[in-house]
Amino acid sequence: MKILQIITIPEELNHGKCKPIQGYVDNKGCFIINSHKLRDGDYPTIRRNRTQWIVHRYIFTKWREEIPKGMEVLHNCNNTKCANPDHLRLGTHKENMQDKVKAGTQPKGSVHPGAKLNEERV
Repeated sequence: MKILQIITIPEELNHGKCKPIQGYVDNKGCFIINSHKLRDGDYPTIRRNRTQWIVHRYIFTKWREEIPKGMEVLHNCNNTKCANPDHLRLGTHKENMQDKVKAGTQPKGSVHPGAKLNEERV
């Protein structure tokens, strides 16, 4: 992977005293956030105004619009670490799951987080 540039989200979105949101732009134009811990191993998270945010949802609300109840922020690039507003769109949970299946990123079988059996137990 080639790093095209290092990014820092503008200070007004960082509320001054908070840890800056930083990352890099990869060769697909994804803003890969590497300054914050991953939640569930997939999504960088931040804390702003006493609220825990997944970074791409926070960026979406600052660059685009509020997220309506029942809607999710989907990645056109299928990269959960990406926070490029141009790669994000609103969609339903069903659309999000369909995107994951289509992209081959939906865990199946024993690697699925909800799996009760594995190959040894079958």
